[in-house]
Amino acid sequence: MLDWMLREGGIVLSWWLLVTLAGAAALPLVVRLLGGLPDRGYTLARAVGLLLTGFTFWLLASLGFLRNSSGDMLLAWLIVIAVSLVVYLRAGEPLDWRAWGRENRAAVVVSEILFALLFVVWALYRAHQNGLTGTEKPMELMFMSSIQRSETFPPNDGWMAGYAVSYYYFGYVLSSMLSTLSGIHSTTGFNMTISLLFALTGLTSFGVVYNLVRARVQEAGRFVHDATQPRRTAILIGLLGMAFVVLLGNFELPLLELPYQTGAASQAYLDFWDVNARETPLFVAEGVERTLDPATWGSPGYWWWFRAARVLRDLSLENGHIEVIDEFPAFSFLLADNHPHVLALPFVLLALGTALNVLLRQRNPSTGEFAFYSLVVGGLGFLNTWDAPVALLALLGADALRRMFRHDRARLTRDDLIALAAFGVGLLAVGFLLSPPFWLWFRSPAGGGLPHAFYPPRAQPFVLIFRRF
Repeated sequence: MLDWMLREGGIVLSWWLLVTLAGAAALPLVVRLLGGLPDRGYTLARAVGLLLTGFTFWLLASLGFLRNSSGDMLLAWLIVIAVSLVVYLRAGEPLDWRAWGRENRAAVVVSEILFALLFVVWALYRAHQNGLTGTEKPMELMFMSSIQRSETFPPNDGWMAGYAVSYYYFGYVLSSMLSTLSGIHSTTGFNMTISLLFALTGLTSFGVVYNLVRARVQEAGRFVHDATQPRRTAILIGLLGMAFVVLLGNFELPLLELPYQTGAASQAYLDFWDVNARETPLFVAEGVERTLDPATWGSPGYWWWFRAARVLRDLSLENGHIEVIDEFPAFSFLLADNHPHVLALPFVLLALGTALNVLLRQRNPSTGEFAFYSLVVGGLGFLNTWDAPVALLALLGADALRRMFRHDRARLTRDDLIALAAFGVGLLAVGFLLSPPFWLWFRSPAGGGLPHAFYPPRAQPFVLIFRRF
């Protein structure tokens, strides 16, 4: 390990420093826009900073004002710092940083240790398991390399000469930006990206749960920051929430894989779960011992864990098998899958944090807050399009709860519904207007929205995937 730290530890340190500086650049803005959270958004600042610096650089480069170079990247970061300071200084009374530090010292220390520990641990794992072949890694590496080598945006498609990348590629812009600023190639940046995602997802999940626990509900229905809520409890539950999000898997291993691989699963048991490639009991030859140790399971050897992301069974109209992928964060981190749905994970959690801020603010969002919420929704549309509706629904649901709590009633009035509709339409409209270069260039080969109702889902896969909750 010491040898690895001497050779490659500087790369890990540079990425930690860059993401920390991005969080510091956005912190003055964060304490204003996420001031409803008990920690005023500190645990979410790194995700916000990375989103703002990356988005500013991409937008200005797409409009022709900047080039895809390290110098122009730093200029975009300076713009974020300037805007952050201006908003902070013009948004009323300055924050009492000493009082804030006394109140949040424990959370700050834990969050910093947590982020650094997760980052180093997963970087060390990828140093020992750093292959970039198989699954979708070649495509993901192509996107990173193409973006890092393109002088302008939209980036050139490395596999389709003469065409621009037509994909939700913002996550790869963030990765390539950090790789360029740290002076490394995309191959090394690939493994650093999954290490950063592991750490940043853990940090933001901790932050959301910590702030949720620190916020208490009074009988009158008003959310307040209860200073009597033990910080230790909030921190411990925040760490538990982090473990649920980034460390724990589903129940395919204990309920299906172990009984199958050890020969203990009967035909009736496998019929009950009805999982593809696990329809019949495993034949164990006489004299062959298969134990709980995966080393005794034979082919496919160390890939036994891959089955956990294939527990859903779907059928075509002709009753043929369709492979359905049901990945979860721990699986994606283990596989090192830098796909958009993984690249977006910290920012989906950021969206949940902003929704909590809407609820705790107990008032209508300010202009700055509304613009920031729109950027989160629009940014997720560019990161992983299917996550944008989730963020939108979270924000609308939080605003609906805020309105019900404010008036101490369990229903929404007509005026509330109109205001919610306007809020949702506004978020979508502004989010779209903030990223026109992406939507104008994007062309999807997929189309249609016909629901598949001939073979309805069964309850057993739901238990395998979500039983831990």
